[in-house]
Amino acid sequence: MNLPNISSFKNALYWGGARANYYLVQGQLPDSAAEFDLKFLCRAASLPVANVNVVDVMTPGGRKIKLSGERTFDNWTITVYNDTNMVMRKAFEAWQARSGVYSSPIAYDALSNYASQAGWSVSQLNRKGGRVHGYNFYNCWPARLGEIALSYDEAGSIEEFEVELAFSHYIPTNEGSPFPEDIEYTDSSRMFGSISGGGIPDGLPTDGVEAITAQILNSKNGDGSLTT
Repeated sequence: MNLPNISSFKNALYWGGARANYYLVQGQLPDSAAEFDLKFLCRAASLPVANVNVVDVMTPGGRKIKLSGERTFDNWTITVYNDTNMVMRKAFEAWQARSGVYSSPIAYDALSNYASQAGWSVSQLNRKGGRVHGYNFYNCWPARLGEIALSYDEAGSIEEFEVELAFSHYIPTNEGSPFPEDIEYTDSSRMFGSISGGGIPDGLPTDGVEAITAQILNSKNGDGSLTT
């Protein structure tokens, strides 16, 4: 077997590899128009952890085998820039208040909490702005709003805060449309633009995962190298 060379390595990192700063976060903020600014003010996010519990089973010979158990979902955290009028912060606080108001001894309102759960998504983009892969989060609500640090020493920086979203489950977008019909977004035409074929919003390049995959398959030789 031939040892890998620079050309093979470059071919494996088609288009220079996935970049952490090419992503798109979209979501619904109930009773707020701030969701339009979210795609610009979400400074950091992550592609979610995938967990499947392991069930240990002992066999008659004393050997342990590992079986797959239930899938669990960790909370998902994003970091948001604080705009001058704190519109984003106020929107998240109002959303969280629907799960438990500040002045009431009643900590949980099941009906209000259920009605305020929303759909969110995160997508990895290629260097042309097209979607490569992503995840849809279902039944989201803000479990924790992080602090905003104040200091005289921070004169040259913009405030930011973390939002930890709890959700029921997520689905990778390669298992269906990036925006399933059962996720209801408020004013989706303003938020995403009309959804074109393949689930890619207008205004983004249409060279999504299908086109990228086809291009890679068509341009690679049998040994994995790219056709010149």
